[in-house]
Amino acid sequence: MNHQTSFWETSQILKTFDFAIVGAGLSGKQIALNLKKKYSKARVCIIDRAPFSYGASTKNAGFTCFGSISELIMDHSNSTENDILELLEKRYLGIKKILGLCGQKNVAYYNSGSYEVFEKEDIYQSSFEKIQYWNNKIQEKTGLKSTYNEKQIQKLGTHFFNKAIYNPHEGGLDSGLLNQKLTEMVLKKGIIPMMGCNIDSINKTTNGYELKASNGLSFSAHKLIIANNAFAKILVPHLDIEPARGQIILTKPLENLKLKAVFHADNGYIYFRNIGNRLLLGGARNKFMEQEKTHEIDTTENMKDYLTKYINKWILPNKTIEVDQHWSGIMAMGKTKTPIVEKIDENLFVCVRMGGMGLALSAIASEDLVKLL
Repeated sequence: MNHQTSFWETSQILKTFDFAIVGAGLSGKQIALNLKKKYSKARVCIIDRAPFSYGASTKNAGFTCFGSISELIMDHSNSTENDILELLEKRYLGIKKILGLCGQKNVAYYNSGSYEVFEKEDIYQSSFEKIQYWNNKIQEKTGLKSTYNEKQIQKLGTHFFNKAIYNPHEGGLDSGLLNQKLTEMVLKKGIIPMMGCNIDSINKTTNGYELKASNGLSFSAHKLIIANNAFAKILVPHLDIEPARGQIILTKPLENLKLKAVFHADNGYIYFRNIGNRLLLGGARNKFMEQEKTHEIDTTENMKDYLTKYINKWILPNKTIEVDQHWSGIMAMGKTKTPIVEKIDENLFVCVRMGGMGLALSAIASEDLVKLL
């Protein structure tokens, strides 16, 4: 449906913005808040094609994590140690910043610690042998002591190997509350939401950029910021971004659920946690890699079947489970895990490619973006 604008809309709501941000997820909202902090009088809008953020910001698992030991080991094979530690520090500091901004109670944050679990003893042992090395490096970089240590997990009743690698500094939160809190802060600052507005194209002008939406709306901004993560490549084709769909299932309530923390498995490709007395499980993208390289926010039966069987085989082997909800979100990957925070030209900027860690990285990345202006 094309939107026929009135005089009131064109003269006030759609008059030229100082800053327009495409993407109303975690990054977009925090960029907007940082802009108003720096330029209090600026006219700022955030734009999204859906009624609320459509990518991964409200579709994620709500993990406040900055890196499992197996992820560091795997990354070390194709990244420098310095790059790995720089990214880990940004994740760690980003979590602290976003919790400080919103308030831990307001987002139902709990510092449960995280467990990396392993299907076989030899896989566990190869990670365990690297604990001291990475603990020393992380302490040098962040000041955190004993990030990784060994934990017995027999009492949990899973079929994983009976030892896990525990990180006391990680936990979980409610992603719905987090986005709700950020939205309240955005509105309080007078930032204008343009929801349900799908931007089809952007065109450079003499004084900024013109944005054209699929509903017929057209408006302009002096500075344009692309912060829609995996979807940024549609508007800025040269970016090194590949979409990666992540699917999640949530069970119906379970009796005597012993899992009261966040868990990683299979080099981080599998992740699960409790939501009250329900089990949330997501990931396994590595088992369907080509299928999941998509912008389509949809769910598939083969993934649902795989995740359900994974619960039955490894996590809750003696319980009958029923899936209550099944959803997906789109992450942005690339040749490296470092976010793209760049100035494309005098009036065009990008803050994208969070690598599936937008909850941890968005606070730092949004600050870095505003520093470029």
